[in-house]
Amino acid sequence: MRLALQKAGTTAGIVVLAACLAVALSRLSFIDLLERMAADLRVAAFQAPLSQTTEIAVVAVTEQTLHQFKYRSPIDREFLAHLLERVDSMGVKAIGLDILLDQPTEPEKDEALARTLRNLRSPVFVSYTRSPEVVDERQSTFLDQFVPSELRASTDFLRDPIDGAVRWINPGGNGSNPLDPRGLASLLATQLGYPPLTEQREIAWRPRPDRDTRPFPVYPAHSIDDLPAEWVRGRVVLIGGIVSLEDRHRTPLSFASDPEDRLMPGILIHAHSLAQLLEGRQLNTFSLPATWMIAIVLAMVGHLISIQRTGVITSVVGALAMLAGFWLAALFGYRAGAPLIPLVTPSLAMGLGLWFSDLAIGRAERHRRRFLQRAFSRYVSPEVVNQLIERPDRLKVACERREATFVFTDIADFTALAERMEPEALSRVLNEYLDGCCQIIFAHQGTVDKFIGDAVMAVFNAPICQPDHPARALRCAIALDTWIEAFRARHASAGTQIGVTRIGVHTGPAMVGNFGSQMRMDFTSLGDTVNVASRVEGVNRVFGTRVICTEPVARANPDIALLELGLVQLLGRGASIRVYTIASTTQQVSGFAQAWAKFWRQSATAKSAVPGPAPVQAMRPLDQHIEHYLNELSQDFPDEPLVQFFARRIHSGQEWTPVQTGSK
Repeated sequence: MRLALQKAGTTAGIVVLAACLAVALSRLSFIDLLERMAADLRVAAFQAPLSQTTEIAVVAVTEQTLHQFKYRSPIDREFLAHLLERVDSMGVKAIGLDILLDQPTEPEKDEALARTLRNLRSPVFVSYTRSPEVVDERQSTFLDQFVPSELRASTDFLRDPIDGAVRWINPGGNGSNPLDPRGLASLLATQLGYPPLTEQREIAWRPRPDRDTRPFPVYPAHSIDDLPAEWVRGRVVLIGGIVSLEDRHRTPLSFASDPEDRLMPGILIHAHSLAQLLEGRQLNTFSLPATWMIAIVLAMVGHLISIQRTGVITSVVGALAMLAGFWLAALFGYRAGAPLIPLVTPSLAMGLGLWFSDLAIGRAERHRRRFLQRAFSRYVSPEVVNQLIERPDRLKVACERREATFVFTDIADFTALAERMEPEALSRVLNEYLDGCCQIIFAHQGTVDKFIGDAVMAVFNAPICQPDHPARALRCAIALDTWIEAFRARHASAGTQIGVTRIGVHTGPAMVGNFGSQMRMDFTSLGDTVNVASRVEGVNRVFGTRVICTEPVARANPDIALLELGLVQLLGRGASIRVYTIASTTQQVSGFAQAWAKFWRQSATAKSAVPGPAPVQAMRPLDQHIEHYLNELSQDFPDEPLVQFFARRIHSGQEWTPVQTGSK
């Protein structure tokens, strides 16, 4: 035992040391640059295409635009005034002007532009900076005088200190200092009702729909008068320069083959940033803990390759093959929606793990490790791990008889829902549903026995003892019903109609424990109680209810308001069982729950007063007094489904006959 622990500690030390060293080395500029290049390659070349955005349009000042004027810079202010007025008249949501107005031109044209900025109907924000790399003191003074403080938007870019690439959205200031305004993208998004950006966020670059189409429609500024208004109506319009050498910046898309993406115009960087905020997208990256986990996994892979001892060449070839598979999976997985998995750091961890293992582990230890791996390969049931840690004897195939309470759930018409939905959407909805159910079951200290498609089986009083297991189970069922109804309402508002979830609760003896073979076993429950609980869930279909429990569960929960439903005959069982459903708050407040309880007391009194053998008398109709009372219930509570259900049974002479449930 001590030797096994020592060897396990050696393995853990090798793996953790390799992972730690790899993560530490990743902080070196050279390694960090390689990691960024690997990520940039995927962003530039392996993103899944997206259709061109309908939220943003770019009006670009091009070389052809500049050829129309006597001077190239500053851009003709009269032209800009006309451009803004024309865009404003086309019904746009907002305007972002990424042209720096940092020096005077012809006075009458400057005044025309200033007047236009004041009179625009659409919200407009104008490029502003105090960066000494862009404006000197004279230019900064003119910019402060010309651009009103409420129209200022920071257009400075946040660059990577290692490679100089623009990688983050600039949030700018907090809006309280006119010399430090919010960033352009943040201001425009806030204007449209989105929360302001308070910290820098890595840009999720929008991919092209295809090789020849930009992510955003781009229209030349000199053709604005010929542009149909519907092309930009309802969009945010960004106005800026797309010229040969000016305002061009390196980005992660520099790996792309398109010349425009290799050095991107600033106005398009703002478009990418704004599109991200409007669409709620995030760059799908890995956190530092996730990077640690991948590094540990790859270090373990390197260790596993090492302990095979197949020779240096074979080990190196095997490691390279594993790394090639890892890189290819990361590259093409990103196109399929996977996050930007770190590549260089885990690869380094794998190499270090391989090296450290070769240095630290001898042949004898490797043989013993293979033996331990074979021995522990039987542990495939994570549900009983804690039991096995505390009770190793539980590893044998054994079970015990004990009282337990079972909860079964099932979504009505799930098959039809599955046929209507795309597999990916169905998977997301079902996973969210099952995750919510599990959280509620765990909150009540229940055990999730298994999933059967959309159905959930939970057990209480196993594997740990819970003297109040019927109460826990029923309260869990009520909590499940409350959460699931809110879940259904939320998805219904989004256009997805999910059927009601029927819940059944039953308590009784069952065989609980490990079932299976020496090679594979599962912790589960078997017996008639389990079968009854499963069928009780289906009884909801007959009564139009959502939660039904049996009489033993009801007796154990005197503090919970329940409505008796009488006897039911389950499929495949000879004896009938009495069932109950939950009384809603509305039913309690309205007095229906009390009136319903009185109805059942009078029914029981009437039945006991009728002489004769029970099987014969069970088929006789109620006396006139009971029928009269139910008619009163129908008048007082005409919309109650249970009243309508039993009224139909009275009229057909079946009141004392157990309700037949048919198939589950």
